[in-house]
Amino acid sequence: MLQASAIPLVGLGVCLTCLVLTLSRTGLVVTPAAVAVFLGLRAILGARKGAVAAPLVSMLVIVAGLVIAGVALNMGVMGERLTSFHEDASSRAAVYAAHWAAFQASPWQGYGLGTFAHINNMAMNNANRDTLYGIGATHNVYIQWLEEAGLVGAVPMFATVALIAARIIQGLRTRQRVRLWLLAILTVLGVFLLHGATDFPLEVPSMTLFLSLFLGLGYRMARR
Repeated sequence: MLQASAIPLVGLGVCLTCLVLTLSRTGLVVTPAAVAVFLGLRAILGARKGAVAAPLVSMLVIVAGLVIAGVALNMGVMGERLTSFHEDASSRAAVYAAHWAAFQASPWQGYGLGTFAHINNMAMNNANRDTLYGIGATHNVYIQWLEEAGLVGAVPMFATVALIAARIIQGLRTRQRVRLWLLAILTVLGVFLLHGATDFPLEVPSMTLFLSLFLGLGYRMARR
């Protein structure tokens, strides 16, 4: 019994270690928040069947402790990242403004997928050169999708994800046996959507495939 219960904790430890090694400030905030929401919703769903919420609260404490411990172990580099937060925030605001203006210049068809470097060079001027020079992404997947694919390409992508999420939410009401899995998949989607507003996880092919796999599983399990 002890060995079986240790397997999820080992997996959790590996995932948290990988999270800390990314040095992503948004990821370190969004992930624990999503876990807390997931455990809270799980407690609500379980309470309808008379389940006790204490084990879920305990797991939340374990997750919070592991995150804090992981950050503490890497506080040297992470501390530098945290101290530069305000400077990075102002820089990214300038990046967002430049690329949002680029989207507004060609809102319908965009500039084509994979053309970020070309768009960035066009948006560069004397005022924002120091900020835009050498960056590899907009650090906002929504702006980048809009400027590359335009409304013609981006809106169907957004709508597809929204429809799959709606199907999974509907499955939470109708599929009793897979509720926990559907809730977990929604949590994963929430992490990607929030993280994508300040970074570019979905511009990484492995992350895109990872989320696509989860959305496909969730859509299938949500159906009767």
